[in-house]
Amino acid sequence: EDAEALFRRIGNFSGFGDDMLRFEGVRPPAVGGNLERGDAWTLQPKTHSYPDQKGNPSPNGNSYGEEWGELFRGRSMVVQAVRYGWNVSADHTVGDRAVREVLNAYEEGLKDPVVKRPGQRLTINHTPMASMDDIKRMAKMKVMVSMGPMHIFTPRWLEAGLASYGTERVNDMMPVKVELEPPVARVF
Repeated sequence: EDAEALFRRIGNFSGFGDDMLRFEGVRPPAVGGNLERGDAWTLQPKTHSYPDQKGNPSPNGNSYGEEWGELFRGRSMVVQAVRYGWNVSADHTVGDRAVREVLNAYEEGLKDPVVKRPGQRLTINHTPMASMDDIKRMAKMKVMVSMGPMHIFTPRWLEAGLASYGTERVNDMMPVKVELEPPVARVF
């Protein structure tokens, strides 16, 4: 309710500005935890319960979530920003559950738009984990994805990933080139 009131009151600043300074959009608080700290928000339990940033076992990541309230802080802001045509950059979506939850918020906002803005940009950043179904959803919604290869190629992060998820799941991370059936045209 507060998020909707805010966007209703201020309108949409996405893309406002000039070559010197441009307001691009909004960014929610980090959604997905961290592979190295063992708290990536995942759909499946970890192979080995790698401790989270506070030393607690973290079978699905973000064990600190209950203490902080909802695990996706800023979800209502994302939904309303999408409804009002803002560009949204969901940063730090590391776990596959984080990716899914951000896509769910994007879909919810796109279902009931208040402002239909051509060229609205929805992005997900880091993204070492994503299910094939969610990759297809990203393509369908034209969500732009930036990959953070350090999440699986930096030795200490790779070690943490292997300890938490096992070799098979790590080998499935960062599917940079996948074939979607039918092929999806990219228009950005």
